[in-house]
Amino acid sequence: MVNLLEIETSRLRLRPCREDDIDDLHRLWIDPQVRKYLWDDTVITREQAAEVVSASLESFERHGFGQWVVFLKEEISLIGFCGFRLFDDPPEVEILYGIAPEYWGEGLATEAAKAMIRCGFEEHSFERIFA
Repeated sequence: MVNLLEIETSRLRLRPCREDDIDDLHRLWIDPQVRKYLWDDTVITREQAAEVVSASLESFERHGFGQWVVFLKEEISLIGFCGFRLFDDPPEVEILYGIAPEYWGEGLATEAAKAMIRCGFEEHSFERIFA
């Protein structure tokens, strides 16, 4: 189900990231197992995480898409993120996603990414999405 505020799958709930998600996202993004795939094994600062969230909020304002945070249904703790960003010139849409290592192997990242890809093609009419 897709609406303006939330995306739901059989096991997950996704909503656009907000400024109050910075600390939780930063913790996820500096996890050694996550950062080797996301940040080329660099430990980013909280300020860098805040910049990513700020860029996502701006992208939502300008383009209607950005990064979403991922929760298990009925849970309040963030377990991951999934969303789009623009890169390159001319701009191309790229999907980025990550799930906390304790949830790996359950297909949750795939479930979130499939929901986001469906949203990209159906809601935003993307011609293609890079990964």
